[in-house]
Amino acid sequence: MASFSDPTGHRPSDGCEYEGCASDADNWGWNAINYLLNNTDFSDPTDNPIGQIALDNFFFILPLALEDGASVEEAVMAAFTAAIKQANDYGNAVELLKDRRMFGGGLEAGVMGGLEDRIGGTASLIYTSSSGIGTNLVRTGQMSGTDYQFNTGHGFYRPHNSNGTTTDLRPTTLTPEFIEDAIAQDLTAFRIAGGHIPTASRGSTTPLKRSVTVENLTIEYTAVMKPNGTISIGTYYGLP
Repeated sequence: MASFSDPTGHRPSDGCEYEGCASDADNWGWNAINYLLNNTDFSDPTDNPIGQIALDNFFFILPLALEDGASVEEAVMAAFTAAIKQANDYGNAVELLKDRRMFGGGLEAGVMGGLEDRIGGTASLIYTSSSGIGTNLVRTGQMSGTDYQFNTGHGFYRPHNSNGTTTDLRPTTLTPEFIEDAIAQDLTAFRIAGGHIPTASRGSTTPLKRSVTVENLTIEYTAVMKPNGTISIGTYYGLP
């Protein structure tokens, strides 16, 4: 039944049957997060305050954990272990949660938004640098603590043709910013779900190829992980 190594304390009798939750040895961490998201009243600090504090911790821990090669389950365990210690040190979990909301801008608006960034919700890619122009334009942006490099010129500003069919993105109503934000969201969700992005090496590296739908248009893209942790999107284009 339940895995008693799960620091959330979840048991099937607690309503934690969600896709196995703690009893699912391979996915209990992400299942526990989903359970909290679907069964917690974030407007009420007395509703599972340890769980809400742990979610707060999880949002900050996860990007670092993924960069270090740790699993979602390890990030969840660290988040809950820290939450229990933080509540004990503070003396009262509910008061700690209230103060976090007061000084941190609100759990639901701020921290909940953090998780949505990581699962393809209301993420926003923030551009930090660019070089080149036109078909040579390369831009770097950040989302949820991860750097993304886009060959915007090759993807958006270059003509594309697939088997005689034009898949150029310039005639569409989409902007490169909107497309690249959607790609970053998709990759964030992909990694949280346990997906692996190939690491670029001196030899030949087969990139990850995925597609995302943006305003009813399917856009395919390729991605590799650079040794410094930056995710490089080599190109993107519409599918016929």
